[in-house]
Amino acid sequence: MPLIQVYFKDTKATREVLKSNGLKICEVVAEILHYELSEIVLIPRPMSEGNLEISVNTLPIDFVIDVGQRAIGQVKLLTPKLVHRFRTECGLSKIHFGVWLRPFRDSMFAENDPTK
Repeated sequence: MPLIQVYFKDTKATREVLKSNGLKICEVVAEILHYELSEIVLIPRPMSEGNLEISVNTLPIDFVIDVGQRAIGQVKLLTPKLVHRFRTECGLSKIHFGVWLRPFRDSMFAENDPTK
C-alpha cells in the first residue's frame, strides 16, 4: 500500500494545486507502480514558516512516496516517470517539486473498522 506524504510550503496557491490534483496524483502513482487506486494513501504535510526556517534543502513541494518491494531495484526508472507525469498531468508544470521514491521489503497495514 503506497503512502504519499506531500511536504509543501503552505500557501494558498500550492494548497489549491494539491487540492485540485490530489486524486490525479494518486492515479498516476497507482498506474506507474501497478497498484489499485484504493490502495494509495495521500497525506498532506503543510510546512509552516517556522518549520521552513529550520528546514534544509526542501523544495516548495516534496513528494515522499513509500512503496512496497515492487519498486526495489527500479527507482532510477520509476522516479523520473513520476516527475514527468506529475508535471504534465497534475498541474505542477510551473512548480518546483521533487519526488523521493522509497521502496521497502516489509510493511503491514491493519485497520479497525467499528462499522463492520
